[in-house]
Amino acid sequence: MGRCVAFRPAVGPWIVVLLTAMLAAGCQDGSVPNVITSPEGKPAYEGAKPPPTTPADPAVVVFKKQGGHPPYDLKVMDADGSHVTTIYSTTNINHGSPSWSPDGHSIAFYDRSDLWRIDVVLTNGVPTGANLTLLLDRATSVARPAWSPRGDLIAFLDINLKTIEVIPAVGGPATVLYTYAPASVWSLAWNRDGTQIAFSEGNAIRILTIGSGTVTTALGPEWGQQFGTPMELDWARTQEVLAFCAGAATTHNQAVYTLQLPSGTPIFRAEGYYSTWSPDDSAILFQRQSLRKFFLATGLITALGTSGEQPDWRRF
Repeated sequence: MGRCVAFRPAVGPWIVVLLTAMLAAGCQDGSVPNVITSPEGKPAYEGAKPPPTTPADPAVVVFKKQGGHPPYDLKVMDADGSHVTTIYSTTNINHGSPSWSPDGHSIAFYDRSDLWRIDVVLTNGVPTGANLTLLLDRATSVARPAWSPRGDLIAFLDINLKTIEVIPAVGGPATVLYTYAPASVWSLAWNRDGTQIAFSEGNAIRILTIGSGTVTTALGPEWGQQFGTPMELDWARTQEVLAFCAGAATTHNQAVYTLQLPSGTPIFRAEGYYSTWSPDDSAILFQRQSLRKFFLATGLITALGTSGEQPDWRRF
């Protein structure tokens, strides 16, 4: 590592002031102090002074390992992959499933098998995490939160009790909606008006109607037995269509599909996993080495230039 040295620049007084400030901050490697470059190669504006010239617009949330190893960072970014910013970190391997509140101000996720909520606040155009709140702490394992589009409830799974439950978004007692023993449930997705929850049970996709408690089958298990267990469900924002992933990620044949409800045939869209709809349903964001967008009208796929697991695209 180099050291700062004295010199006499032949430039105007304004640059002298800037360089003096950099030296005073201890810029051992000549970099601008407090400006952090993220592993994605984009500015990660934690503590940036001055703030970026354009304010961030947090639209996508992901979890990501630091250099492929713990800790794991909860990151937000703009829809184009810019303004990647860490708002929370954990060293616990049991974490994930970030889910935006419908107003885009908060995120639900699980960590250490507990259910949490964190607010996303813009300070001088820079996203920060605030008001971290523990919503549910159990001896059993809680996972896969999904925020209702109405904003009042967060659905989640209790892996040990094998239940689908909801809890008020502000905290409070949880209510069991469905018990799914003995098969496993992998993910939850609300419909657009918050009256139904889609979930993958074994190799099938089911639809739970909240008011009546009835459960119907949208995709039978025979499809999953052939193509792989449906996972990472996300219900379109304006249509009766599900996006989901199926296949084995370890063999690189994981694929993104869409399913017209109530009981259509899955349509292959792209190779990848972790699918989430854009607010206007024109594109699906997914992970394949990096985050990518599939545009339904054209079939075009574009890369965001960054990566992350279990992305969730802000609903509005």
